[in-house]
Amino acid sequence: MFPPEEPVIEVELHGKPNLARTLSYQVTVLMLGRIISFAALFFIPIVNVRTLSQTDFGLYRQFWLLYDTVFVVLVLQFPASLLYYFPRAENDREKSVYLTQTLVYLFVMGLVSWVVYQVLGLLLHGDLGDAVRKYMWAFCLFTLLMMVARAMEGLFIAEKRAEAQARYIAAVFAGQALTVVGLSWFTHRVDFIIWGLVVYALANATFALVYCGRRYKPSIRECSARSFREQLSYAVPLGLATIVLLVFAQTDKYVITHFLGREVFAVYTVGAMQLPFVDILRNSVMNIVFPLMAEYQKSKNTENILELWRRATVKLAVLFFPIFVFLEVSARPFITILFTKEYGLATGVFMIYLLVFLRSTVDTTSVLMVFKQTPFMLKVNTLALLTHVVLAVTMYKRFGMLGVPVATVLMVYVQNGFFLWRSAQLLNQSLLTVLPWGAIALRFVPAAVLGVGLAAVYRVRPAVSFFELALAATAYFLVYFALCLAFRFARVSDIKSMLGRTSA
Repeated sequence: MFPPEEPVIEVELHGKPNLARTLSYQVTVLMLGRIISFAALFFIPIVNVRTLSQTDFGLYRQFWLLYDTVFVVLVLQFPASLLYYFPRAENDREKSVYLTQTLVYLFVMGLVSWVVYQVLGLLLHGDLGDAVRKYMWAFCLFTLLMMVARAMEGLFIAEKRAEAQARYIAAVFAGQALTVVGLSWFTHRVDFIIWGLVVYALANATFALVYCGRRYKPSIRECSARSFREQLSYAVPLGLATIVLLVFAQTDKYVITHFLGREVFAVYTVGAMQLPFVDILRNSVMNIVFPLMAEYQKSKNTENILELWRRATVKLAVLFFPIFVFLEVSARPFITILFTKEYGLATGVFMIYLLVFLRSTVDTTSVLMVFKQTPFMLKVNTLALLTHVVLAVTMYKRFGMLGVPVATVLMVYVQNGFFLWRSAQLLNQSLLTVLPWGAIALRFVPAAVLGVGLAAVYRVRPAVSFFELALAATAYFLVYFALCLAFRFARVSDIKSMLGRTSA
């Protein structure tokens, strides 16, 4: 189905160019950095639910909800354009121009955020309006500083330095976790946490400016209206599509906080916050694959784009499927052990949201992005957003809180179905042939069979402690990957390629 050879790519490692590393190795390194970051961030809600009241924890989550919305609207995916233009740049001067334009844009949008928050403070009512007005200066400063720091998003990947990107991601999110967990544990005050995040953002922005200044020596004088329009032409459609997608993804949270208030919102977010698994696994793979896709698309080599996409999807399936099944079967002990029984009502939300995680096995946006299909993505996302708002409110009124995530899952599958259909068209394939569906389904079988066995074990011996849950997880994943090796769903050569240098 796929050639046995692992793609070998020339990358820069520890400042030394031309060292061959496999695609899997780069993905593994980046994934490890994201896993470390997730492990660090994972402790934040575990600590916060024990040190803050549900009202204060809900306020903390509302701070992030509002910030995420404003940030994505203003950032407009401008930094993501570096992943597209750096591989195409002829020399370091062109790279410096693109980076300079990115920094200028981010700084200006950071200043614009002050106006946005002032308007929100006047327009919003209820809990969200209170949060904006109470922490106006914190919102503004945090957004400005994080805008500047966003210049580092994917910059190391654009430079083909996966290890540096992994270290950066791990350090940044470990710093965030230490800031929030430390202040939460020792002060039990949400205002200290929010202002601590401002200091954390200042450190991030300082690093970004120092790194970019030393390596690329940004200069506005070398920029031009033509190059800025060129970069903007890529970023704007992608950014608009991302904005609509973000609001689509956050519709359920706004519905919950509007109808049920801050305390229920706190419970709801516990069920919905496990989704960073998706970013860790999928983004680690696609951030490495995307620059290669861009190079292949430039040379009009659609066969290599298709091969890369298929390979990435099959490998993601081996990682996603056991996580999905284990968490579905272990949902209640997972929530009650890690987040206390006070948040037990989040179990149903968590189980429903895992279906979104399952859908994420197939990346449906990278092919569209590399072919500059962002206008199509924008149209689909806009239609999905409008439908989602109506459906979420309707489902809430009919079925209560759980109706909201059900509406989200339904719309996610419909939306990504359109993306997959368009990707198949671009690659001259049909929906039945564009991906190796049989190979993907086969990798789900051992995960499902083991899940049935685990459910039977829980009936006899429920997991009631973190140790028992960890023991169940260890046994489940070891057996699953042993079965994958036995049935050749994964190979020893895959593991070797993930761990180091090829023989090339």
